[in-house]
Amino acid sequence: MTATNGIANGVAHDDLQYFDDAEDLSVPPHSTQAEEAVLGSVLKRGLSIADVLPFLRPHHFYEVRHRHIYAAMAALFERAAAIDYHTIAEELEHQGTYEQSGGLVYLSELNLSTPSAAHIEHYAPGGSGRRATPHRCKRAA
Repeated sequence: MTATNGIANGVAHDDLQYFDDAEDLSVPPHSTQAEEAVLGSVLKRGLSIADVLPFLRPHHFYEVRHRHIYAAMAALFERAAAIDYHTIAEELEHQGTYEQSGGLVYLSELNLSTPSAAHIEHYAPGGSGRRATPHRCKRAA
């Protein structure tokens, strides 16, 4: 249908403007900062992963590189191995996800951007010390 009197296909131009300005709903709600804080907390204190591992899984992270890093951290913890820059980097190499994860440079950035590991459950999106429900990192915003 052609546009007549400001209406195209039964939709007013003002309505079309609204859709142009609307939030992109194809991206699920998530908090990159919360994801970074969880990972940075584990980098600061490796055993802090025990506080979130019972309810936070790699697929709960929105960013793919964060999924890879958390999976590497979890694998190290499950093997009772040390969790630090080098062991995480080695595990990422072993899993074939080192490059996609940003390597040592990104791990360093995560550590520097997180002030403390003391409140890791609060950093876990939806946290505030509660046990998580599925998609915690994806739901925070």
